[in-house]
Amino acid sequence: MAVVVLALAGCGGADDPALAGPEPWNAPDAVWMQPAGTPLTKGVEVPEGARLVGPVFTIASSQKAEQREEFAVGSQRGFLLVDGEPYAVASDFLDQWDGPDGLGDYPKDTLCRQQVDEGVEGKTHNYNYTGEAADGAVEISCSAFLVYDQRQVGEETFERSIAMSFTKDLLDPAASVQGEVGWQSPPSTIPDALPTAPDGVTGPSTVASDVDYLPDLKIVDGSFLAGPPWPGSLTGGYTAVIGVTGDPDAVFDAYVAQDDDEPYFTADEDVQGMRIRVYRSAEAGGIWLDITLNEIDGNAWILVSANND
Repeated sequence: MAVVVLALAGCGGADDPALAGPEPWNAPDAVWMQPAGTPLTKGVEVPEGARLVGPVFTIASSQKAEQREEFAVGSQRGFLLVDGEPYAVASDFLDQWDGPDGLGDYPKDTLCRQQVDEGVEGKTHNYNYTGEAADGAVEISCSAFLVYDQRQVGEETFERSIAMSFTKDLLDPAASVQGEVGWQSPPSTIPDALPTAPDGVTGPSTVASDVDYLPDLKIVDGSFLAGPPWPGSLTGGYTAVIGVTGDPDAVFDAYVAQDDDEPYFTADEDVQGMRIRVYRSAEAGGIWLDITLNEIDGNAWILVSANND
């Protein structure tokens, strides 16, 4: 079974400059924080005990205009904060799929693991998660996978899937449990509307980089950081969900202007009523940068993802 594995690492803390100042996603008037029961896609909702930060982002395929007949959606991703018990959230997510190709008998005691550092440099060990931090535990990692659909190619059957993964830094009680849900497309479900990014939201002014040659991301005027930064990849980088309150193109251009590389892919297209604008660049042996704008009826959100090779 082909799955989308979204491996995350815990991040954030009292001394993290990315989280200096207010954290608007925890404010009672954070209307963009969508509750449990919010549709994600095709019969799958935000699990009980979790909140969706902003929209589910629709991500374009990287196929260049001269190589494709039409603009295509490549994947969709949503970003979660988990307020409940992680094992219960992962189990709720799994239980939502009861179709004939689902994974209803998947052994749920394998959903959650503790990554325990026993002092051996560069090595960790996995243990079942029981709700208590083991001695030396640095993070908890939970995953759940659902078969999304099947397609027949010749004599072979291929399965697509939707996956959820999240972690928590067990040594920092204040750290948020952060999650990500994602799936490859097609099929994709383009929403009829996007949540509103309200004016007047204050919060962190930067997203700190953990890679020497990747600069911090500055949160520009007309936008705000909607959730704590997510990791970009296992070896560094960041992912930032950004609410847009100013002119979408001006804000998008201001984020692009922070990149010194040349783009290898750009696009500005309409897909079923959603405008998707994309900027992607790459640095040899370094950072892959993806800036994606989703806009419907004036409501706009930007996803900035910097992944370290």
